[in-house]
Amino acid sequence: MSILHLNIGIDVSKDTLDVAILSSEAKAKTFQVSNGPAGFSKLILQLKKFGASESWRITLEATSAYHRAVVMAMLDIGVKVLVLNPKQARDLARGLGVLRKNDKTDAHVLALCARMAWREPEPIAQGVGFQLQEISRRIEVLSVQRSGEMKRLRKPGLSTLIKESCHRQISLLDDEIALMERAWLETLEESQELKRAYQNIRTVPGCGKATSRKVVSELLAVLRDRTTAQCVAYAGLAPHEQTSGTSIRRKSQTFSTGNKFLRTALYMGAISSIRNDPISKAMYTRLVEAGKPKKVAIVAVMAKLMRRIAAVVKRGTPWVNA
Repeated sequence: MSILHLNIGIDVSKDTLDVAILSSEAKAKTFQVSNGPAGFSKLILQLKKFGASESWRITLEATSAYHRAVVMAMLDIGVKVLVLNPKQARDLARGLGVLRKNDKTDAHVLALCARMAWREPEPIAQGVGFQLQEISRRIEVLSVQRSGEMKRLRKPGLSTLIKESCHRQISLLDDEIALMERAWLETLEESQELKRAYQNIRTVPGCGKATSRKVVSELLAVLRDRTTAQCVAYAGLAPHEQTSGTSIRRKSQTFSTGNKFLRTALYMGAISSIRNDPISKAMYTRLVEAGKPKKVAIVAVMAKLMRRIAAVVKRGTPWVNA
């Protein structure tokens, strides 16, 4: 017997969760709870009044760190949550003619997403994988700050006082980045499977320490048994067709979805590959000489790099040039 699904949208903010429920009735039921353990318990009790947990289809938007706690609370009771890119929800809202934006409206739109566009949710990093991901993203934040200080140093006419301040800040950031990198490697020791994958990825041309760390933290820490095509799509490197009938509406695009941290890692790895790997360099040169924009050629090398990484992870062996 098919389950009558309960479509639930949750608009997440720092302190509250606005909830909209769409069942067989036309009008949505709405309520608000706090974004914390007490609020999660109340949310679960309220939802059980409308239907068993097996029928719940919960959808929410990714909101930096604020959505993770409610997702984990639902996973603890065996309920998966579909986490959407905010752009996807707003595009649906505009398509439905919903132009106003407030918490209740957003929750209602997310409930409509659950009804109209439900799919199997992506898993999220947990345990050691979550720790690796958090440390890796912290390293990225610190690295961006360091790049900002380095850029500031290149400004003409900078006073000696400001230069000295920049150098002190860079030194502090270098120490903190080194500390976080050591912490990441120590945490990696807790998973022999991820450690072995990291070592094998390091052998792929273009994959230095930073690229390999991000691939493990953003891809393998979440789900390790993806197909090669799924890995490419997860990085946002699979082109999206833009046609209707015999008309080409727009050029095929990438980057509309996908993990931006993983994509950044692959970009840096692709640049290194083009410089140091003859096969990648030949591919890039061939595409540019064929009239492709340089950006398109780099994306092609990124996708190739992702396929190479997926291959060594699947085989469980280091990279060997064919």
